[in-house]
Amino acid sequence: MSRIAAILTILTIALPTLSIPTAGTTYSISPKSFPDLCLAPAADSEGSRLVVKSCDDADSDIAWVYDGLSLTNSATNMCVDVADGGDWSGNAAQVWNCYSRNRNQMFTMNGEMIKWSGKNQCLDLTDGKGSDGNKVQIWSCGSSNPNQQWKFNEVEEVDGCDATTNSTGKRRPGERIELTAGSFWGKRWVCHNDYQFDL
Repeated sequence: MSRIAAILTILTIALPTLSIPTAGTTYSISPKSFPDLCLAPAADSEGSRLVVKSCDDADSDIAWVYDGLSLTNSATNMCVDVADGGDWSGNAAQVWNCYSRNRNQMFTMNGEMIKWSGKNQCLDLTDGKGSDGNKVQIWSCGSSNPNQQWKFNEVEEVDGCDATTNSTGKRRPGERIELTAGSFWGKRWVCHNDYQFDL
């Protein structure tokens, strides 16, 4: 049996997507029109823009915890934030250190929209482009605007990684493996890049 020195694995569970998340649950968040893209910070520092990127990217920064009021990134422990609290369409959506009662970090779920609490601004996929690295902004909410429709896919954090291999017979740290057997059908495993694997 293989020894594995990985400490944390994220397992993306391919359950039916959820329109309204449950507080305290971890999710990946995808534009409804582009389910293979996931919401992520562009970098791991304050002020980094929110972008969409391939859900199969080797990084593990696509997991978000919704606490009923804010969205916290599991990898960076930073919250979705409206840049400078600017209440105008086209303002940047970013990540920032989380602060309780920070109104720039408070969001409610309104159907498939992620709405800035107390404002008529929603997270919006800039120009509706489904390209890796496209920025997310805030924009006046419109229930029929496809750029503002998001899907939540439940993510479970578990300890350790198994010895499943990719098509080359080897797994590299940070690589997602599509499992297609038994009860694992459709699940994606993500191992953090900074851990070592003894296969």
